Amino acid sequence: YKEVKDESKNEYKYPVELETRISRAIKQGKGDEVPGIIRELREYFNANAIAPETSQMVCFGIINSVMKSLQEMDIDLKDYFDEEWENLFVHPFETLDDLCDRLVSFCGKICGYIEQQKESRNFELRNKILTLIEQHSGDVMLSLDFIAEQCEVSQSYLCRYFKDQTGFSV
Repeated sequence: YKEVKDESKNEYKYPVELETRISRAIKQGKGDEVPGIIRELREYFNANAIAPETSQMVCFGIINSVMKSLQEMDIDLKDYFDEEWENLFVHPFETLDDLCDRLVSFCGKICGYIEQQKESRNFELRNKILTLIEQHSGDVMLSLDFIAEQCEVSQSYLCRYFKDQTGFSV
C-alpha cells in the first residue's frame, strides 16, 4: 500500500512538445530531425522512470498524431506503408529501444514519402513556370505578377523558388 501511495504522488506529464515537434517534422518531410526527437522521447521515458506500458501508450499517441497529420495532408498510408504499419502494431516488441527504433523507421519512411511528393510538386511548379514563360515570351502581359497568379504563389516565393531551381532570376 505504501509503495502504491508513494507512486500516486508522482506527477505524470505527457510529452506534448515532443509530439508536436514530430508532427511538424513529418509535415515538412524533415526525416533527419525525427531520430533526434525520438531520442529525446526515449530520454524522457528514462529520466521520468515511465513504465514500459505507459511508454508504449505514449508512442501510440504520437503515432496517432502522425496519422492525424497525414490525414490533414490527405495522404493514405494503406498503399505505401503496410509493412511498417504491421511492424508497429502487429509484431510485439521486447524493449523500449525496439519500440523507439520502429517509430524512427516508421516516421522516417513517411518523411521520405512526403519529401518525394514535395519534390515531384516542385518539378511540376518549375515546369509550369518555364512553360508560361516560353508560351508568353513575346507577350507584353508577361509579368512577375501574371506568372505568380497563374501558379497560385506569391511573387516573392516565385522569385526565390525560380532562383533556387534554375540559378537564374525570373
